[in-house]
Amino acid sequence: MAQQSLFEHVTNTLVALNTSIRNMRLYPPASAVIVRSLARTHDCLTAVFTHTKALNLAESEKQLLINGSAVSAKALQKPHFKGFVRLLLDFKIHSVSFYQGVDTIELGRFVDMISHTPEEIAAAGGLQKQVAEKNLSHIRVNDKVFVVQSAKGKRIAGASPDAGEILARLKQSDPQTLKALAGNVEWVMDAFGAGLAGLARADAGRQPATFAVIVRTLDRLIADARKKTLGREMAGAVMAADAALWGKILLQDAPGVLGAELLTQVLARLDSQQVRDVSRHLKTMAGDVERAALKRAYERLVDARSRRSAPPATAVRKMTAPVNIKEGIDALLKGRRNAGRDPGLTAALPGAIDKLFAKGSLNLAAALIARLAANLSAEDDTVRRHAAAALAGVCAVLMKRGQLQTLRGLCGALFDWLGSQEQFSEEYGALLDQLRRLAVHLIRRQRFADCRAVLAGLAKELRTDRAAGNVFADAQITSRVRAALAGLAEGESLAWLLGGLEAPRPRMRDDAADCMAALGAAAVGPVLQTLAKTQKRSLRVKLIQVVTAIGPAAAAQLKARIAQGGEWFYLRNLILLLGKTGAAGDQALLIPFLTHEDLRLQREALNSIFNLGGEKREHLLLGLLDTAGDDLKVHVIGMLGALRSTAAIAPLTALLQSKNFASAALREEIHLQSCRALGAIGDLDTLPLLESLAAPRRFLGITRTDPKLSKAAGEAIRRIRRFKPAG
Repeated sequence: MAQQSLFEHVTNTLVALNTSIRNMRLYPPASAVIVRSLARTHDCLTAVFTHTKALNLAESEKQLLINGSAVSAKALQKPHFKGFVRLLLDFKIHSVSFYQGVDTIELGRFVDMISHTPEEIAAAGGLQKQVAEKNLSHIRVNDKVFVVQSAKGKRIAGASPDAGEILARLKQSDPQTLKALAGNVEWVMDAFGAGLAGLARADAGRQPATFAVIVRTLDRLIADARKKTLGREMAGAVMAADAALWGKILLQDAPGVLGAELLTQVLARLDSQQVRDVSRHLKTMAGDVERAALKRAYERLVDARSRRSAPPATAVRKMTAPVNIKEGIDALLKGRRNAGRDPGLTAALPGAIDKLFAKGSLNLAAALIARLAANLSAEDDTVRRHAAAALAGVCAVLMKRGQLQTLRGLCGALFDWLGSQEQFSEEYGALLDQLRRLAVHLIRRQRFADCRAVLAGLAKELRTDRAAGNVFADAQITSRVRAALAGLAEGESLAWLLGGLEAPRPRMRDDAADCMAALGAAAVGPVLQTLAKTQKRSLRVKLIQVVTAIGPAAAAQLKARIAQGGEWFYLRNLILLLGKTGAAGDQALLIPFLTHEDLRLQREALNSIFNLGGEKREHLLLGLLDTAGDDLKVHVIGMLGALRSTAAIAPLTALLQSKNFASAALREEIHLQSCRALGAIGDLDTLPLLESLAAPRRFLGITRTDPKLSKAAGEAIRRIRRFKPAG
């Protein structure tokens, strides 16, 4: 019964997901139709997660697998199943996994990506690049599919991102079945790919042993004659990745003949530039990986390079010789140039500094960190890069040791170095990731004042004017920084920041607001969602403060939300914010609200139209003198006066002579405002009319005066006469 219920929820999810993809192709991303369909998809997934922690949808031989179980042939003929399989095939997607914690924002990014054509995705850099840029932390694409056939031909299938689960399934299969499976190249590659996927996702310091066990198991099952061929296939899968995965492969034990063949093939395919890339990446792992494994990886790289370029024996000895940490530290502290160029010392420094903290040698640790920070501005580019790589590892050490004050003091030098980089590099990526982790660390500890400076530094990277020829940051820098900020604007970090806006201390609330504002456009969506729901006036004020501080980057999302409509009080806040962050061209969006049934919304729309400025503003206001209701007309008159609009003189004088108003009170207010506006404009030709209003009037022998109007006219007269030219 539980399985049947899960299948029904998955069916509903596919229907909703297909609908969302179709709607995304037809309507603007922020339209109400899209919002509703994404919400429906999210509700369906929530129902799925009551039965399982993850939903994996995979394609294998044109069949659909749901969490490892194949959909029946009959069910596969239904439009929603057939359409989804077609989608996977078109995009060459093997599997899509949804995990608990996914929200509508992340779903929207995924649906937006998949709503494009395969050709558009390819033109934008390919699917994997798009997935990386979308920052899909709870959605995984193209995890390997594990599919086998038992001795009786019955399918044992599943799509699992967990290499540990692959091992469990291998252990559950009988030896004869496994021997038969080992003759199937696709099965072997799927099993290897699952282990590779687990290795790729693991942090440097927590590389899973399951990868080595899978390779060892395959080595035991596969005949020796086939191991060289399969080693080439596996090496091809590894080389399709990046330097991070190549480095992790080099750190492995390479069990058996198959493992040795895999390593040989990978090393043979690395060119000189790739060797340098892997070397730089290994340096960033120095604080997290055992030194013996790191030394073994470097030796493998040296061996690969020597076969290709045959460097002098002295150079090989220099790279392979064990690093004398004490001598290296002494040379570094004395400022010797060669010490900063030594890759072995660079790789060992984070671990050495960690040990210094453990022993209580804080002054020596601080001196080393200061020297590395100084090397970030050295003349030698190699010294600068090595210092950046070492400091990435040092940042991790400082966080682990709770040395947050030291780390905060280091941020200035780190951001200066990041801002000087014209192109993305491994060192840039490593430092950026550590700074993002620092921001998360500070947010979770509610140290918003410290975090504010870190986030401001990250946000500045999106605006940095690069040194060479005023060239702005390259696309990869911009993409990675935006992804880092977007990751902080969701999940647990977002919850802590929103909670900080209601902190007991005013300064803490202000710091949390500044942190959210530093996240830029990434924070706008969550802030506006909270603004729509909250009933607390104090929180609304803070949320409005955040969006105002974000500025023009918030305008696009504000316009989309306004177009969706909503309750008048929510729209009023959105219109207020657009007036603070938008541009003159946004006035057209606000004009329909000038006739809204709620006067408060009319006034807010009018204020925002005025605040947005532009050449058309005066023309819009003049038109409202004829079309707006009397309540709104009062405010229009004041705005024309503030603009000193000479084109408004004729209609204002007509209003002063008119008696056709909804009420006596409104007539009085309009006359008063008209006098004040004419006084602000300062035209001499209006003096006779104003003087007649200021003077007492006689009717049937009785003198009548309107004190308020007389006073307003008198003040306008005095103001105009001050404008009168001399002589």
